[in-house]
Amino acid sequence: MPTKKQAPKKQAKAVKKAAPAKKKAAAPAKKAAPVKKKAPVSRKMLAIDLSALPVENVAQLEKWICLACVLDVFTRHMGLSPRTAQLEIKRYAPSVQELYTPAITRPYFEARSVKDGCPYCGSPSKWHARLSVHRIESTKSTDASRRQILKSLPDKQFLVLEEQTTRQHAFFEWLDKISAGLDLDDPKWLFEVSRHYLGRKEPKTDWQAQFEEIHSTRRSRAL
Repeated sequence: MPTKKQAPKKQAKAVKKAAPAKKKAAAPAKKAAPVKKKAPVSRKMLAIDLSALPVENVAQLEKWICLACVLDVFTRHMGLSPRTAQLEIKRYAPSVQELYTPAITRPYFEARSVKDGCPYCGSPSKWHARLSVHRIESTKSTDASRRQILKSLPDKQFLVLEEQTTRQHAFFEWLDKISAGLDLDDPKWLFEVSRHYLGRKEPKTDWQAQFEEIHSTRRSRAL
């Protein structure tokens, strides 16, 4: 007898449900490390080419300032946060009177060596900033060169300060500058004074080359 064909059995696939992942225990929170005061990053100072200006119209001065002393005043005495104090230091702009005052007081100090510590707080050299000051006397013959040099300076590393003074005051400041290294006991002092004076009076002439051919000088009887 013919038999009925049996339908193929469907194979049931057992689906195993994944067990829910166990939650890991949260790691204990780490204590925040105390914020350390970082010394301001010092950039390499660019050299200024002042060869286009007469030597007698340029004076150079260097001053050292301890940023650790300044930061201590801002944070401990004035109550500023370290970040706010560093922003104030970056915005610092000294005045002409502050740069040329004869007395050296904190935070300014006199550095004999780059590795010397601060005489006030003992901070290392990474906290010290060197201010290189170039003072240019403005005259009619040097105004064009002076403006061209100032325009070429980057604003982030240089600050231009202007001071109004009389011609007489500028002349006496120039006398103080050349007399600082003058030895009146040396018979050649008149030679040096004459070279400086002519260099100031006629800056376009190369008096250094002219005086190399001169062997002696004397006072004028007309004086």
